[in-house]
Amino acid sequence: MVPFLYLAIKSLYWSKGKTLKKIMWCDDDNIKPYFIEAGRKITYGNLRRQLLDSLEDRPFPELPDEFQKNIFWEFGSKEDHFKYRNAVMQTYKYGNFPVFEGYNHMQYQILDPKGFAEMLESIIETDQ
Repeated sequence: MVPFLYLAIKSLYWSKGKTLKKIMWCDDDNIKPYFIEAGRKITYGNLRRQLLDSLEDRPFPELPDEFQKNIFWEFGSKEDHFKYRNAVMQTYKYGNFPVFEGYNHMQYQILDPKGFAEMLESIIETDQ
């Protein structure tokens, strides 16, 4: 699996982002530079270590209820099917879980970072 993922991510750099739609969820021109840079910087050893770390099945750390109330977990609407979303929501039941309909994971922050920051500030100030 590691060799395949390594080549897929490296292809983003080698193709200047042209393979993004083939291996990821979108090909938005605003997002491409982030993936191209990741493809440039990734090493086989780092990817292997990251994948091994993610395969460990450990419980999420306990966080105080008051602390959870100040945490915002970002899940885009296309990410709803990921297996960790429900586990995170069940573990941190006092956390905040905004879902940005119509946006892929992280796309809202990249396409409108000022609007995203203003939205978070509004949530923090109004607690809604």
